[in-house]
Amino acid sequence: MPKIFLLSIIFFYSHYCFAQTNEAAYIQGNISISPKIFSQNKIKKEVIFSVYMNRAKEDSFIHKTKFYDSTGYITKETYPFLTGTGTTLFSYGPHNKLIKEYSPDTPSEDVEYSYDQYGNLINTSKKSNDKKLRSVRSEYNAQQQLIKRLDIVGDNDINSTEQYCYNATGKIDSIIIFQNSERYVQYYQYSKDNDTVTIFYNNKTINGNNRYIYNKDKQLLMTITRETSQQYSKEVVVEFFYNADGTIRQENTSSSESQGTYSSVRQTSYDHYYFQ
Repeated sequence: MPKIFLLSIIFFYSHYCFAQTNEAAYIQGNISISPKIFSQNKIKKEVIFSVYMNRAKEDSFIHKTKFYDSTGYITKETYPFLTGTGTTLFSYGPHNKLIKEYSPDTPSEDVEYSYDQYGNLINTSKKSNDKKLRSVRSEYNAQQQLIKRLDIVGDNDINSTEQYCYNATGKIDSIIIFQNSERYVQYYQYSKDNDTVTIFYNNKTINGNNRYIYNKDKQLLMTITRETSQQYSKEVVVEFFYNADGTIRQENTSSSESQGTYSSVRQTSYDHYYFQ
């Protein structure tokens, strides 16, 4: 998908550790943040070891450890950082809503979340030394559907605006994006049994579509991205494989572009430490 369509989405989710879950949730129009582990067990500690096997580059590794409270909400995440260990801390407000993420390793920056009386996320703000760097503001209608999202730089410099339109069944029908005095539209198409969502988009130079395929448990199985322009064409396919508890075990990515092909594999293993 072109950068212009993903700008606010990327910022909105860049500091959130369950990115894949959020991608699926975004398509359903649900953007309430409540990062609780999806397991019947209460997890105290979770070790995630991810391996990227890349045909074009050397293998890369990610080793994360997540810590949870007694109710199953994440409180801390650690990861390799420079020559030591980096840490992200999470704090919550009423109804276990995430209200702040911050890292002691970079104390000048933090991310704050705020909600309306119905629990809808209305503002995500990244700050540095109490100065607002960027924020995403969201508005809802009486049915609690997201209808507008603003990507704001600094205090009030609007970078882009997204307007959400819905069909008769309450699903997203289209998103209208305004940026740099231009207007763009994303159109949503749903399969009869709702296991496939296709998003069509275009601007002055690029035509493309993203296809999301789900299983009967609403788990994302595959994404297919196709883009064409006067300069290039590409297709990117990502497949997802799950463990019995619903956690992602592996992601396979393959890309075919005008310049050549590319593939990678991300394997994730979990080491769970449960409360007795």
